[in-house]
Amino acid sequence: MPETENHPAWTDPAATGLQQREAWIDLVDRIATPVFEHAAAGRIPDAMPMPPVADRRRYTGLEVFSRTLAGLAPWLEAQPEDVPEREAAIRQRLIDQLYDGLDRGTRTPDQGGWNYNVGDQPLVDAAHLAHAMLRAPKLLIDGLPDEVRQQLRDRLLETRVIQPPLMNWLLFAAIIEIALIRLGEAPDPMRTRQAMEFFDHFYLGDGWYADGFHHTWDYYNSFVIQPMLVDVLENLAPPLPTWDDFRVKAQQRIVRAAEVVERMISPEGTFPPLGRSICYRFGVLHLPGMVALRHELPDTITPAQLRCASTAVIGRFASRPGLFTDDGWLTIGFIGPQPDLPEPYLTHGSMYLCTMGLLPLGLPPQDPFWADPPKPWTSRAMWDGLPAPRDEARYDL
Repeated sequence: MPETENHPAWTDPAATGLQQREAWIDLVDRIATPVFEHAAAGRIPDAMPMPPVADRRRYTGLEVFSRTLAGLAPWLEAQPEDVPEREAAIRQRLIDQLYDGLDRGTRTPDQGGWNYNVGDQPLVDAAHLAHAMLRAPKLLIDGLPDEVRQQLRDRLLETRVIQPPLMNWLLFAAIIEIALIRLGEAPDPMRTRQAMEFFDHFYLGDGWYADGFHHTWDYYNSFVIQPMLVDVLENLAPPLPTWDDFRVKAQQRIVRAAEVVERMISPEGTFPPLGRSICYRFGVLHLPGMVALRHELPDTITPAQLRCASTAVIGRFASRPGLFTDDGWLTIGFIGPQPDLPEPYLTHGSMYLCTMGLLPLGLPPQDPFWADPPKPWTSRAMWDGLPAPRDEARYDL
């Protein structure tokens, strides 16, 4: 297993995009290999560390698998040419393992499958599995054997017994319905309509949504809200004219939000540790990474500066010992193991939402994100006295 903390590209400001990509791939290998390897062998959650709260153990199988897959799906789906042989080999190994893991994990519980309908948590992690399906449809829908596709459809249908509270969980129910449509199932329109209606009203301004009826300082706009909202709106089938205006606005808002998140990255590659679920670490980069993947970055952010900013952030975690347990699982904490920091509902499996920050790996090495020369990100340029665009609020979104 690669020693990610020793990769020079994490700290070398002159590292090329391809050298930085190599560091990202080393980190992917270290994060994903235990997950997919044990899933393929049917050993999750038994192989994982015991959650701090014992009854969370019944959720950890689906949790760790779906979160890892949702972040890596664009990279696994892509088939870029001219990637290094090692990267191609890692990707193919993980694909082979995830197919076996998905087969085992979507069987009924008496056959060793994961839990999809007991308690509330399965709605969260089935949603991440659904999001992975939308990000890798050739791999995770069209490419599945008929039997596994039917198992997946049956398990996602089981989540309908879980009623979401009026917050980001509304999007979990909605994105599962979108995935069910892609699997040929008749949707429950209320579970998509309710999410759209509420988040249409939850918008605060300047590219940001409330998570429910109150504003909170946290990164849930990036962890979950805006990426899922945009993908739900764009995949509603048949397209619903009722939501055309909202779809356009949501697409514009996520671009502004990406600009905000990029400006929150300090010259040192840190960000304010605000709010709940901060132990998702570089999952904070989910939103700008998705905008980069869609080639929709605003004029104020070049692909190379976001790559350098993201590498600086990810490297702060990856280059510090303690990100992994001795047997290769992500530790619970922010920087290294900090067992008293997370909320009670977080487990070792929860930590794998950090992979959402790795979405730009879905771009080929020839893309400007990876190919362009290094460029300082906004706060680094400003604190070094270099030219940088001024920030302006968006009142028209």
